Amino acid sequence: DRDVTGVQTCALPILKIQSSIELGTGGDNTALGDGEFFEAADVSGFPSEATQSAVQANIVAAGYSQTPAGEAAYGGTAPQVPGTVQAANYDTGGQGVGYNVSSVNGTSDSYRSDGVDLETTSDTTDTTGTGANLDLGWTGGGQWTRYTVNAAGAGTYTVGLRVASPSGVTDALHIANLAGTNLSGNINIPATGGWQNWATVTATVTLPVGTQTLVVDQDNGGWNLHAMSFAPSGVTSSW
Repeated sequence: DRDVTGVQTCALPILKIQSSIELGTGGDNTALGDGEFFEAADVSGFPSEATQSAVQANIVAAGYSQTPAGEAAYGGTAPQVPGTVQAANYDTGGQGVGYNVSSVNGTSDSYRSDGVDLETTSDTTDTTGTGANLDLGWTGGGQWTRYTVNAAGAGTYTVGLRVASPSGVTDALHIANLAGTNLSGNINIPATGGWQNWATVTATVTLPVGTQTLVVDQDNGGWNLHAMSFAPSGVTSSW
């Protein structure tokens, strides 16, 4: 802060909105002042509280999606949503970045240099594209895989998950963002009769537009995942 002579009288406070001051009026808060005083800077047309809240909501919805160092979409290009995401194509970066597993298993891990818990699938749905011949297995509570995707529009998507489970699992998994927000709710998997007997379960997620990272959190083990297909169900499209 400075007095009328321009001499600094105290240290500036940490970011704090003060009352309205229009530069040139002597700082006397007369009716001429119609800006916002923000750390000694007059900001004309400072956003309304509603606008600031909307911006904050968008930031939260995006999951503070600054991805960790070393993480990237498998193959270098984020799959498009709407579209299909193959379970085998989790992000690169390795343990603790692209995935988290308690032990390394799998019979087809050579598909990728950091492959874990992958096997050949007999599913006849969603069989097009790189990694479509594989599924992700050896699931267990506390494990997760991350998938960077590019959503064409903001809004609600229906997710069809191709899953298999001999006995069925309650609260098998959920889809979250990087902030840890549960986007899908807890997803139950029915008994399909075998590790390679496949069925589709559905969930809904609300996504912001653009590139972002989704996390498939394994809450309880006992199931396999082949693919996730995203279809718009309440989306403001940009395509």
